Parts: sequence; C-alpha cells; structure tokens
Amino acid sequence: MSSNNQQRSGGHGKTTLEKHGNDPPDVTLEEIAEDLLSYIGGSPHLKKTEKQIERKYSIEKEDGDHWSADDIKKAWGKTQRMKKTALKRKQWALALLLQLISRKTIKTTTQCDDNNTGNVSQLIVGNTRDQTKAEGEAVRDKASASKLPSSNEKEHKAQKEEGSRKQTVYIRIPLSDMLSNESTSGGKDEGKGKTGNEPTYKLIDRYPKLPHIQKKKSYIILYNPETRNAMCTYEILNRDTLKKRINSSDEKKEKEIDEPKIKQKQNTDSKQEIQGDLNKMTRGHLAKAANHRWCREAYQDANIKNNMAPQHFALNNGIWQELENYCQKKIQKDTENKTRNLHVYSGPLYIYKETKLRSEKPKIWQDKEVPTHFFKVIIEEYDDGRVNMECYKMPNENPNQKTFQDYNVEIEEIEKDSGLKFTGNGCPEGEIDSTRTVKLEGKDADGKPCSAKITVRISTPLADHNQFAYI
Repeated sequence: MSSNNQQRSGGHGKTTLEKHGNDPPDVTLEEIAEDLLSYIGGSPHLKKTEKQIERKYSIEKEDGDHWSADDIKKAWGKTQRMKKTALKRKQWALALLLQLISRKTIKTTTQCDDNNTGNVSQLIVGNTRDQTKAEGEAVRDKASASKLPSSNEKEHKAQKEEGSRKQTVYIRIPLSDMLSNESTSGGKDEGKGKTGNEPTYKLIDRYPKLPHIQKKKSYIILYNPETRNAMCTYEILNRDTLKKRINSSDEKKEKEIDEPKIKQKQNTDSKQEIQGDLNKMTRGHLAKAANHRWCREAYQDANIKNNMAPQHFALNNGIWQELENYCQKKIQKDTENKTRNLHVYSGPLYIYKETKLRSEKPKIWQDKEVPTHFFKVIIEEYDDGRVNMECYKMPNENPNQKTFQDYNVEIEEIEKDSGLKFTGNGCPEGEIDSTRTVKLEGKDADGKPCSAKITVRISTPLADHNQFAYI
C-alpha cells in the first residue's frame, strides 16, 4: 500500500473491503464497473445518494464534476459489505457507475448478456434498450429544437412551462420494479391528456416510499418488518391480467414464504388475544388473489402471508370485498375499452389515539400488528392518456350497513396517515411521455404456457434520462 494512502487513512492499513477500513482496495476501475453492472437495478434519487457518499468520505469533486479514482474505490469497497439485494446497494451502485462513465473508464468492447458488443448505455438498460433508444432520441430532438435560445426566449419558455406544470400532478407507481424481470419495448406515446384548467394527472416511475421491496409475479409488496404486514401492495389490472386461467379450487394451499427472520413482536397485554374484536379477525388480502388468476404462479404469489393483514371478518367479507369487485368491474364492464389499466395500491393504517389514562396499545394477532384502518388508492389509466384517481379509507371494524362510497377521501389524507407519498408536483426540466409494454409469461392450471400483456403510459423527467435514474 502506498504511503499516500496510509497518510489519508490514518495509517491503520485496512481497506474499505474490511470493517472500519478507509483505504481504497487494490482493484482496477474496470473491475469495479464489471461488478457493479452485475447487480445494478432501479434507483431514483441519484443526486441524494451521491451527496450521501460525498459526505461520508469527504469527497471533493475533481474538475467540478468527477470523483477521484481512490474515492470511487473507497465507496465501492463499502458496497461490497452491503447485502446484494439491499436497495441502498443499488443506489450506491448506480451513483458509482455513473461516476465511472463520466471518467470514460468503461471500454465499449464490454460484452452484453446476449453476447453482442455494446456501449455503456446498452449495458445499463438491458432489456429496455429499445425503449431507451426511442426515448433518448426524443430527448435529443427536444434539446436540439431549443439550442442556444436568447435570454428572452429562455424566460418566455420557463414561464410557459411553469404555467403548464402548475396543473400537473404526478402519481407515483413503481413501474420499473414491476417490469424488471420481463422483456419490454416502448416508444413515444401519441396519447393526449386533459385540456383546460382542471388538474392533469400523469403517471411517473417512482416509489411511494423505499422500504423492503418484494417483487412477486404480477404485483409488488412494500413490506414493513416492524408490523409484519405490507406497508402497501401495488398491482396493475387490465383485460389480460384478469383472465381467469386459474380457479380457486386449483390452488387451495396458502404459501407462507418471504417472512423476514426477525424477532416476533410481543403482546403488551397477555390477554389481548382474547379481548375486543381480535377473535373476529381474519386474514385479509391486500392484492386480491382473484386479480391474478392469469397464471398459476401469479395466483400462488397472491396467497402468501406477506400479502395479508389482520382484518375484521365483517369488513373483509363486506365493503372491502365490494371495493375489490368494484375495481374488477371497471375493467370487465368497460365495453368501450376506454380503460387501459387500473393501478391499485392497498394497505393498512395504524391511527392510534391518545387517552387521558394511557396511549392506545397496538394489538397483535398471529404475530401481526392489527391495523386500525385500511386504504385503497385506485388510479384509472385511459387509452387516450388521461388518468383519474379515487381513494378510500375505512376503519377495521364492522361497517354496519355502510357502503365503500361512504369512505371516499382525498389522497392527502391517506398520505398523511400512511407516511407514503403517492403524488408529486413539478418536473422542472420537463419530461418525455412514452409507453412501456411488457408481456408477462407463465403457465395455466394444466401447465400450458400463458401470458398477460401490460402497456403503461409513463412520464420520465428529462433529468432522469440524463442520469439513467429511471432504470
């Protein structure tokens, strides 16, 4: 090890591959790039991640933009001690990879998975390279059309874009994770949105939060190990995914997988299990199993414990079920084929009240915290590009003759109670509207191949194109 490195690290002689190490490991940047590309995945918020790394290692950029080779090595050494499936490792990997790209250290002769020679952008996007090419051309066209504008033109353009963005609300959906293991294609979308002064909703590739993410065959779980329930689930319903190739009689056993190995939560009262409404609880599905009968694996995936939360049986068999059926009917009874997809978030809420004597204690049922409420966020995506949203929040109790319409609320209320961020305003750099198409493949009850096609219109901020953060 060089004396320079020893001086910078304090002379303890450990590299960042070791615990408490601070020296850069003895590897080449090409080797680091190859390692990062092996597990790189979806990661928004790139700038935030870069700043975290820079603060941790007191990095000062060279030439105003780049990290030094030693700084890259130190940060890479840290990633090697992270769990390979951890979201933080993916975020760090993307930040490091882009630093490598900016230093032009990756050779264009690197081989892709399909044994074709490709450049860095081909390696990064993998199965989405056709889509990236189409979107990238749109970005360049948009940029070249406004080359070197005058100061007055810039001001006028900024005012115009600001005026149009004031009425745009971006609804977050984790699309890249949903489609990450499938072959995708895409291109510019010619669909038209709303006109006038009413708010325009657009779908944007973002997480409502970044907890433990579990990708299933045709839905996603954002898991909370503290409550042992999902924070929420996300699923896409359309005419293909709702085709019934699996009947409930085909798959009766519930799989109990994907349960994190953590210490089980203990009751605060030994008699809680038999008090109150706990004896009226049942396992309530968040992503409805009947929404995923298009193939055997998808249906099995919807019957795991992580997709279930303690739910009052009267709610589960009453207005919650009515709300689930309402979502299905939006697709099944759409005779004019105006609805392209229904994007559905479902999850539990824990809204505890303070009393004069003591705080309300969480209740535990079958090792899971009992929610006080449940919610659904229903996002209807139309073929012409329009997007509509409706939200419901209902207490985890007997609804007593009420209908689910009685529990219609604004999205802000659910965001406040859940800690999830479903909406956002503004893409200061502008965005590209495009479509992404995926063909999910599986097997039916008889073991024969079957598939379901999903096409989503998505808005990608120009900044994300430039940073590859939309992957």
